Amino acid sequence: MKKTLIIIGAIVGLFLLLLTLASIFGPSIAKKYIEKHSRELVGRQVWISKLHLNLFTGSVGVDGFRMMEKNDNDIFVSFDTLEVNVKIRNLLAKELYIRNISVVSPKIVILQKGSNFNFSDLLNRPKDTTNADTSKSSFSFKINNIVLRHGGVYYKDQLLNSSWDMTNLSLKIPSLYFSGEKTDVGLEFAFASGGYFKSRSDYNIETGRYNLNIDLKDLDCAGALPYIQQYAKVSSFAGLLSAKLAINGDVNHVLDLMIKGSATAKKVSLSDQGNAKVADIGNVSLTFRDINFKENRFLFDSFRINGATINFEMLKTGNNLSQLVKPASSTNKNTPSTKRDERPIRFEIKEVALSGINLNFSDKTLRRHFIYPITNISIRSNNVGLNGINNVRLSASLPGGGKTSLEWNGHLNSMANQNLSVDVKNLSLKYFSPYVEQYTAYPLTKGVLSLSSINHVKSFMLDAKNKFEAFKVEAGKKDKGLKPKVKVPLRTALYIVKDKDDKIKFDVPVKGLINSPEFSYRKIVFKTIINLLVKVAVAPVNFIGKQLGLTSDIPKEISFDLVQTDLNTQQNAVLGDLAAIVNSKPELVLSFTQQVDTQAVMQQIAFAKTRIAYYLKMNNIKDTSFTIEQKEAIAKIGINDPMLGNFIDNLTQISSGTMAEKMLTLYSRQELGYAAEKIFNTQVRSIIGYLTTVQNVPARNIKVITSKDVGKGGKESKNTLYLISLGLEGEDFIEN
Repeated sequence: MKKTLIIIGAIVGLFLLLLTLASIFGPSIAKKYIEKHSRELVGRQVWISKLHLNLFTGSVGVDGFRMMEKNDNDIFVSFDTLEVNVKIRNLLAKELYIRNISVVSPKIVILQKGSNFNFSDLLNRPKDTTNADTSKSSFSFKINNIVLRHGGVYYKDQLLNSSWDMTNLSLKIPSLYFSGEKTDVGLEFAFASGGYFKSRSDYNIETGRYNLNIDLKDLDCAGALPYIQQYAKVSSFAGLLSAKLAINGDVNHVLDLMIKGSATAKKVSLSDQGNAKVADIGNVSLTFRDINFKENRFLFDSFRINGATINFEMLKTGNNLSQLVKPASSTNKNTPSTKRDERPIRFEIKEVALSGINLNFSDKTLRRHFIYPITNISIRSNNVGLNGINNVRLSASLPGGGKTSLEWNGHLNSMANQNLSVDVKNLSLKYFSPYVEQYTAYPLTKGVLSLSSINHVKSFMLDAKNKFEAFKVEAGKKDKGLKPKVKVPLRTALYIVKDKDDKIKFDVPVKGLINSPEFSYRKIVFKTIINLLVKVAVAPVNFIGKQLGLTSDIPKEISFDLVQTDLNTQQNAVLGDLAAIVNSKPELVLSFTQQVDTQAVMQQIAFAKTRIAYYLKMNNIKDTSFTIEQKEAIAKIGINDPMLGNFIDNLTQISSGTMAEKMLTLYSRQELGYAAEKIFNTQVRSIIGYLTTVQNVPARNIKVITSKDVGKGGKESKNTLYLISLGLEGEDFIEN
């Protein structure tokens, strides 16, 4: 028995000696072997400063570990210290129980180039399956106290030249379970550019369900620029992203995902390829009340923006925002469609609050660019959703002291029924001069506008009432170098439509189906305003006459018989109405453009003289102081009177030609022209004299353009005309 004990003691002692020797000399041998054969084992060169092994306590330690890149010059993975403690006696019960794993200062460098990574060669190494054991292992596993401290991850996309540097990384897993209970994981790291990431999660490997809590602070979004540039033409993107999220999901069902929490971004900025700033946002936040992808439920407590500047430019090729988007790649055109969830979407935002928003609007499609900054935009709404009526209120400040407010009530999922009211006060019109110049060649120099717009839509049918009121609107001199789209003497038209208080008031009703492709609200309003001005341009005298309550239309001209010199009753009435119009608009000039047929007038004068000579001859008298009866007798002598014809033939001895032509030969052209000019001048004096002396129109408000000969080449005219037009001094006159 004693001998047996001695033998057993010797065996145990020898085993302990072997364990001791293995603990002492084994790590050194293993270190050398690993370093020498690492390429065969893992495909990379591995260097180790020191290995520790204690078979009595079940501890293994590695110091100064480095796995190199394929080039053997750069480090791929490294750590200062790795310690693993295994409970040896549990191995006898077929349980691998790791009491703790500790890693200090682990570092990894991840390099990506397209679909290849700097570790792709490690994943693609051929596996030796010759002696592979496919039977299920009878061992159970249990790992406690996994701790990682002072770690770091450096990632770089070499094609996009984008990098992310995460420092001070820490990971803590109290217990890692492979069945039954949940595994808790805590992960923390800092960003080299500032900010941090913290997370706590638990995961059940059997059910696949997990809970994840994320605390993200001030993530610098500049690193996302290269990825954004894959889809957008931008030169810079910046911002700091923070979030606190509680996520519950199932790794086996991606859409079985629920999110609560909040996300904020501050100091967000975006510039286009030309380094022009597109947007600056001070702070934007979104609070998630209940996001459930499985149930199609998207409920938010609030969406807020505080302080933002947006630059929007209309260009001949579109606008600056649409030009940011790169064309879709042809490789994406045949992407198979995914089956949509047929369950209705429930969407709701309890509060929308946007404040301090500035919009710099510019239209560069015009000859002279239109620049219009809208500031202090505020948008408010409560309980925004897809179901039910939503109410949105907007207010903003306009250049020159103007204000605008808007209120909309309607459904987000259908525009069939809605109400919109817009109120604009003290809108300075001079800012809109580039548009007016483009269409009329006149610049706007002064004026303010107020607008009240009430819009009702029922079953897509719009019924809108727009009330415009403008005050002290003035236009500058016409740019004669421009070719306007609408020909209208704007200065005169504006002056005509103003009332006595220097106001312009008009209503613009708009009706139409808003879902019709041909419907354009802007075009209807603009066309109505232009039509008003054109109406003034086409018939200015009658336009003012109706404003004054004149019951009858005023003709476009005053018509005189060819040799008439005195005004008749009808002409007096027309001139009286014109006087009332000019006296109501004292800056207007009333213009008469004389249209005469000198040849026809000279024929009438020759006929009148010949008829008198014939009457004297036939009655053998010489006294031309005719009585009324004699004048009536002369007037009855027609040009086709045979006796008059014989008289003319005897005087002229001309057998061919018309009677009028023969009569012209009886008198000198100079004599007839002088007589005609005398008639014209007498007509002009009659018009001016009546207006100035009887109707008290100032002489400066009357203008006569004389002697516009419109002879018709032998065709006899019956009247001398004075075309009526109105205008401001120095302006193109508008014919009535």
